Amino acid sequence: MCVDLAAADGAALVVAAEDHPDTHQVVHATDSVAVQAADLGYILGCGPHIEAMSTSNACAVDVDDAADRGRWPLLVDELAVSGIGWVQAHPLGDHRAPLGTLQLYRRTRSPHRLAGDDRATHTMIAQLARMLGTGIVAAGVAADMLIRRHQDSEAVNIAIGILAARHGCTVAVASALLRAGAYSRGHGSAGEAHRVIDSINSVDP
Repeated sequence: MCVDLAAADGAALVVAAEDHPDTHQVVHATDSVAVQAADLGYILGCGPHIEAMSTSNACAVDVDDAADRGRWPLLVDELAVSGIGWVQAHPLGDHRAPLGTLQLYRRTRSPHRLAGDDRATHTMIAQLARMLGTGIVAAGVAADMLIRRHQDSEAVNIAIGILAARHGCTVAVASALLRAGAYSRGHGSAGEAHRVIDSINSVDP
């Protein structure tokens, strides 16, 4: 429904923790391009998902928008290479503590695909995203993540500190290293954080 309302080409539901944007779990996607769009924001550590999580407001990126290119140049370049022209993220669930985001994407921003940009449609999609978040919790899809949020966030913070000290880099770079490691090994940031912590007593970097 949200895809049709926004005249989008696809969508993904991404669960995260509001106290640490490095967590990332795609619980549903309409297609592989939607997953790719979600993964790009996760790997690069910027974009609509993180902005929507931190502000509790919808956020979008348009590859043809000069302001977006100036704000997120690497993300815009990667989206363009992937054939994605626009991504919009809406907070899931309670705006005071978003569970994640509903991410919509379009391959193009041509004029005949802008039906979802009017205010009424935007408001309706935002309301549906809040309802979807409530439904995810009720269904228990993200129950395990909700229970472990605090512990996982602590592990991520510790791992980032370890990586920063190990590589002599900034926290931002260490955070990017953690995300890249998680993505390359096919698990979440919490799993990668525990791997990094465990590596202190092993030869695995």
